[in-house]
Amino acid sequence: MLSPVDLVRTHLLADPAITAAVGGRVFHLAVPQGARVPNLLVIPVSADPDETLDLDGDPVEHRVVVAARADTVAGANEIGRLVIARLGGFSGEVDGRRVELITVTGDDGEWVDELKLAVRLIDLEVAL
Repeated sequence: MLSPVDLVRTHLLADPAITAAVGGRVFHLAVPQGARVPNLLVIPVSADPDETLDLDGDPVEHRVVVAARADTVAGANEIGRLVIARLGGFSGEVDGRRVELITVTGDDGEWVDELKLAVRLIDLEVAL
């Protein structure tokens, strides 16, 4: 069964617009050294402990961040827009796993001098 991060990553890679923008460069937890930009990084943040222990069948909510990384602010913003279009409001099946709803809960961007990259962070709630 796919983890919430793998589910988000798989769903992103299935989108032709995303793969046209970043190729297969959708990473989990860490970007490999020397990886080209643009790329996406999918990071687990947390799960609601009350809901993860709930046995009544209600959706379990997980927080995930997708970082859209590019060498320009405009590039990171465009890739972030594609991510939000693909994931925001999604409900359905991904690789046989039911997704009740993906909600965009935050969206922020910045230039990171140390990395010489623009990064747009998209916060998600993934209800399974």
